[in-house]
Amino acid sequence: MPELARIGVVNMSVDWWTAGASYTRMLVQSLAAAIGGDRPELLLLSKKKSDSENDLPAKVRHFKPVAYFPGEKFARAIFGRGEKSELYETAARYKASVLLPVLEIPMPRPPIPSIGWIPDFQHRHWPEFYSKASLASRDRAFRLLAERSKLVMLSSESAREDFLAFEPEHAAKARVAPFPSLFAFNPPPDTNVNGVLTRFHLPEKFVLVANQFWQHKNHAVIVDAIAQLNAQGLHVPAVMTGQPSDFRDAQNKTLSRLLQSIAAHDLARQIIILGQVDYADLIALMRAAAVIIQPSRSEGWSTVVQDAKALGRPLICSGIAVHREQSPDALGFFEWNRADQLAALIGGHWPQIEPGPNPAREDVALANEKAFAAEHGKKLLGMCSEAVA
Repeated sequence: MPELARIGVVNMSVDWWTAGASYTRMLVQSLAAAIGGDRPELLLLSKKKSDSENDLPAKVRHFKPVAYFPGEKFARAIFGRGEKSELYETAARYKASVLLPVLEIPMPRPPIPSIGWIPDFQHRHWPEFYSKASLASRDRAFRLLAERSKLVMLSSESAREDFLAFEPEHAAKARVAPFPSLFAFNPPPDTNVNGVLTRFHLPEKFVLVANQFWQHKNHAVIVDAIAQLNAQGLHVPAVMTGQPSDFRDAQNKTLSRLLQSIAAHDLARQIIILGQVDYADLIALMRAAAVIIQPSRSEGWSTVVQDAKALGRPLICSGIAVHREQSPDALGFFEWNRADQLAALIGGHWPQIEPGPNPAREDVALANEKAFAAEHGKKLLGMCSEAVA
């Protein structure tokens, strides 16, 4: 049986996806904890240097550009060999036994056993958020990944069901590995919460929405719900953080519409958009929030939800299947397009819920998250052994 000597973890850090760096750090630390020693060795394979590489229990190796002999590209296409890959050539150079998580496999027979990763099937549920070319490209990439991977890693049972409907002939490759919060490995920074609230001139009690301002994140329902609560005489402050851009929305029309809706409802003093804040500030806001709301129309496995759970903060989520799976103990769920349902949930809980931080609740939640993380690491290590075997 082939030896599992080195596990190559692909760095997911990219400029347009802020959660990619956190996901990478979580994977490396989860595997390292499960390994508990020097073997198998962990490699972190990165296209370029990034902050996500710092202080990780893995040897960092950077991609080197691939080179083609004259006419080689044409010959490889004729004989069905596919394109060369910086990732696979780097992994082969450093003798990786297995690769994960892989988003694309450019050759029909990859030289290294690969565990593909499909975060979600958002484009199948919300095709209006994509161009026709993007829809076709994602379908093709997912199909080739299912065909060429040894295993396909999915972050939720909801995503597994989508995968089975999309690629039933490769159903046996599906493995579900819901991932823990990074807090299970790196304690949340001990920031002065009151200092952050004072610096941003925020009220003591507020709801928090911590999503990038992408179309499917559905910030608009928050504005409508708060406007309805105002009409009922209940004034609930809201804070929104996240990267204020969407790679599919070059003109930022979604954000513009949101800002205009806030102005039209006269909520500029009540809904505060901070944009992307420093990591320590974000965690302080999460710890302080009376409730964290995740209104998204589509998720694979929400980092925001998992971080909120690890901090012991109350949650209200849109009622999509993955949110019900990930946070069954949330305060409540609402249909993503029903601001009235969200308003009723906020209004019903607002008098009782208290702002944080709550150290005792955090301690219990973090202990639970560490136990969940230990199971995740074992699952990842088992998948690597299975892929090599």
